[in-house]
Amino acid sequence: MYKQKTCIICSNTFIPNSGIAITCSANCSKVRKKRYKMVYYKRNAKKIYQQGLKYLPKRLSRQRAMRLFRKLGIPPVCQKCGSEYRCQVHHIDFDAFNNDRDNLIMLCLNCHTKAHSNPEK
Repeated sequence: MYKQKTCIICSNTFIPNSGIAITCSANCSKVRKKRYKMVYYKRNAKKIYQQGLKYLPKRLSRQRAMRLFRKLGIPPVCQKCGSEYRCQVHHIDFDAFNNDRDNLIMLCLNCHTKAHSNPEK
């Protein structure tokens, strides 16, 4: 049994079903998520506008780059070591939104981690 908590949205007291609950109902949870999105959009409005996106996750750009590689018929093989283990697209200039073909290479997970840990190499 968990202790009574106060909802962060409507300030009602409730007994949570889990130890991590911070809202009393599904409606309050929706309101909380909507407020979080509004704060995110306000903080990143300039970037979102420049990119012409509805939202700005880096993952979206990486997925687009991976689709580009598949369209071009480039196999998922590391271009440094030749491994096929969990290959990922790497942006050479470290700009996740620059999906020019000349800026992208396929790297395995190990080489990709090394590339980001030593950016000057």
